[in-house]
Amino acid sequence: MAKYDSYFEACMKMYGNHVRTVRMSTAPAVAVQLLQLCAQNCPAIEEVCIAFDVSLRRRYDYMAAVVHKFFRAIARISTLRRVRMPGLAEWVESYPNAQSAPRRESFELRCANITAIDLRRFTCKRVPLRFSGCPNLRRLAVSYHNMDEEGLRDLYKCSLEKISVEVDVIDELMATAWRYLKHAHHGLHWHMMFPRDAGAFWFPDVAVNSVTCEGGIGVMHVLFMVNRKQIPLEQLVCPGSGRKNPKLEGLQRNMLRVLCAVRPCVRLRCLLYGDDILVSTLLAIADMYRDLDKLYIRRGAVVFRNDPDISEVPGFPAAILNMIRTTEITSMDDLEHRVSRLMGRRWVTVPDGCWEETVRVVGDPL
Repeated sequence: MAKYDSYFEACMKMYGNHVRTVRMSTAPAVAVQLLQLCAQNCPAIEEVCIAFDVSLRRRYDYMAAVVHKFFRAIARISTLRRVRMPGLAEWVESYPNAQSAPRRESFELRCANITAIDLRRFTCKRVPLRFSGCPNLRRLAVSYHNMDEEGLRDLYKCSLEKISVEVDVIDELMATAWRYLKHAHHGLHWHMMFPRDAGAFWFPDVAVNSVTCEGGIGVMHVLFMVNRKQIPLEQLVCPGSGRKNPKLEGLQRNMLRVLCAVRPCVRLRCLLYGDDILVSTLLAIADMYRDLDKLYIRRGAVVFRNDPDISEVPGFPAAILNMIRTTEITSMDDLEHRVSRLMGRRWVTVPDGCWEETVRVVGDPL
């Protein structure tokens, strides 16, 4: 980094007044140095997005110390409004001697002007985060593993409008604390993110506005709990992995079974589905949820065949079943035309090359 210091500093002195957003993919220790230069030369910077690259790890990048320095560097940028840090978890988990190295109990972020923080997948280990120094925080995306009672009490004092929680299992203590958080911030948008094939989890008794799933059986678990607790869900995002599944018919039959059951109580507005999907499943979803604002399906994920046993889904509407049986679709153009007619407006699929970018934009909780 030393040999590039003068180059970066010269660039920032020349163009720093015009910089609003800084994006970098680098090591945490290098990010600290770059942020220090930004604090000195970029008086109007508002957003920082750092993708921490594990391949750039250095021997001197001891994680706990570097993360504390990183948070302190952020705190020095008084104009900063938004912080995104994807990839830091992978760095923490893969660091050599991470288990034997001494660890501090928590990380504290102090930045009075900051309004949005994305710390998803900060670390899978229980390293609590503190936000007492962020009174103007309005949007927060955070992992369940990085929240404890004290951290939640910090959030009571913030100006939260939307919280996105990445969670696998919700224990009763945390659910109770979140209920108080919901009462502390009237109109709070509650977003939950579940990993692929999430195990048994339990929804707190709060109005969950939107849910992101990574696909698989986790989708069925989420929809089952939505139906059981009559949660007024508005958005379901299933980015998926796009991988082939030999049990495709059975999995999607289960999904349709739950979608039929939850239709009276779910105000579904957005559905994003990334795994392989049968034509019959897609037509059924388009017919059942015609008022969807957004329906995203990856082009390469569409499987041009119908499930012969789709009639086994309990309560499946006969009109939709007849429509599927009498509709022969062999191309994406036919599919787009048919779904557009069902939904009453033009619908297009997302090309393969743009899928990751679309997921990042559409499914981003901030």
